[in-house]
Amino acid sequence: MEILLDGKIILNKDELFKTLKNQINSDAFYGDNLDALWDVLSSCKDNLFVTIRNKSTLEKNLGDYFKKLLNLFDDLKVNINIK
Repeated sequence: MEILLDGKIILNKDELFKTLKNQINSDAFYGDNLDALWDVLSSCKDNLFVTIRNKSTLEKNLGDYFKKLLNLFDDLKVNINIK
């Protein structure tokens, strides 16, 4: 699975989770929080690739939540490509 997160499109946490839900191929509904995202992504972490575009803008838009999101990806050992 490939996920693209773009700081020019994702302006806040609501947009982050809307973007993630549109890109994650999962029959399971999950809530708009990192614990629920972990539950969904941990089942497919071996085939998960994340690209982050406009990183500094995304970091500005999400504030401290950006670091928590990166920590989640790091804990899952996800391949992250930052552009």
